[in-house]
Amino acid sequence: MSSSFNLYAKIIAKGAFKWLSMLGLGLLFCLVGIGIGVAVMEGTDAPGMPASAHTGMFGAVVGLFYLLIYQTLPTLLLILSIAVLPIIYFMVANKSVIQFAIYEVATKKLAGLVIDQITALGKSIDKNPKMQKVSNYVQLKQELLNENNTDKTTSKWQKRIIAFIFNRIDIDPEEFSKSESVGSILSGKAAAYINEFTEPSGLLTYLVFGGHFILMILTVVL
Repeated sequence: MSSSFNLYAKIIAKGAFKWLSMLGLGLLFCLVGIGIGVAVMEGTDAPGMPASAHTGMFGAVVGLFYLLIYQTLPTLLLILSIAVLPIIYFMVANKSVIQFAIYEVATKKLAGLVIDQITALGKSIDKNPKMQKVSNYVQLKQELLNENNTDKTTSKWQKRIIAFIFNRIDIDPEEFSKSESVGSILSGKAAAYINEFTEPSGLLTYLVFGGHFILMILTVVL
C-alpha cells in the first residue's frame, strides 16, 4: 500500500511540474508576443491617429478600432497576449495536467486510491441531514465539491483530480431512490470513469501554442 501511495505522490508531483512548465512556457510566449507586437507597431508607417482617439473612454475605443484597422496583426497579437491567452494557457494547463494524472492513475492501477477518497467524501455526505431530501445531481455535486474543497486530508492536486471526476460523472435521479448510499454510487461511477479514461490527445494544447506561434510569425512577416 505504501508503494502505491508513493507512486501516486510521484504522479501528483510530476503533474505539478508539468503544469508549471506549460504555464511558464505559455506566459513566455505571451511576453514574446507583446514584444513582437510593440516592435512591429513602432516600426510600421501608419496614418496619424485621429484627435478623438486621445480623449477619454470613447477615445480609447476609437484608438483601438484605428489600430485594428491599420495595424491589425500586431494589435491583435498584443490584445491576445495581454488579456486573453494568459487565461487560456492557465485553463489548458489545468485540464491537460489533470487528464494526465487520471490517465497515469488508470494505467498504473492506482484507481483504488482515488475511489477510496471519493467514497469517503460520499459517506460524509450521507451523514449530512440536508442530503436526505436531495433529488438532483446538481445539488449533490455542489455539496460534494464543497466537501472536497474543505477536505484537509488531500492535497490541492488531489482535490483538482476529484473535482474533475465529479464534474464528468452523472447520476440518474432514480438512483437516489435505491438503498445504495451516495458513497457507493459515486465509487462505482468514478471507477467506471477512470477505467474507461483514454490517453489524452493533447490536441488543444498544440492548437493554442501553435496558433499563438503562427500569429507571431505572421505579425513579423506580413
